[in-house]
Amino acid sequence: AISPSAITSWATIGTSTTLDITGIAAGAVRLQLYIHEWSMSGASNVAVRIGDSGGIETSGYLSTGWRSGGTQSGTTNTDRMGSEALADANYKSSWIIEFIHCGSNKWLMWGSGHNNNNGGAIGDCHGMCATKTLSGELDRIQLLNDTFDSGTYRLVTWT
Repeated sequence: AISPSAITSWATIGTSTTLDITGIAAGAVRLQLYIHEWSMSGASNVAVRIGDSGGIETSGYLSTGWRSGGTQSGTTNTDRMGSEALADANYKSSWIIEFIHCGSNKWLMWGSGHNNNNGGAIGDCHGMCATKTLSGELDRIQLLNDTFDSGTYRLVTWT
């Protein structure tokens, strides 16, 4: 059995268009990002990018996002790992996003989440997955949206 090497406290997402999570331990082999009741008034889909000491990578992702239930849909992206058909300013969304190191600075990423109508009934499930090879060691994660309003997150790291 392996145990996490670091667990952050729950942190507030706040109001912004991006959230940069830095300070990731050198030699990380697995990361889990937990997001609770992420509110997005910008009515845009959840998106994730990763980066190294050179900054956040904005191209070279092999990514698919999808929505199940209701009207099913899917999309591909090369500039990020992104969800699909989540865009609704009334939703709060909870996610688990995992990052697995596959050697040679290549990362497998996936996320699964659900939304609800501001604390009401649970809506559809959403997912996203991607691979991305960085030039150097992963040391930052960026969450993107038109506008984040609230929510909390916690990062668990294995080295």
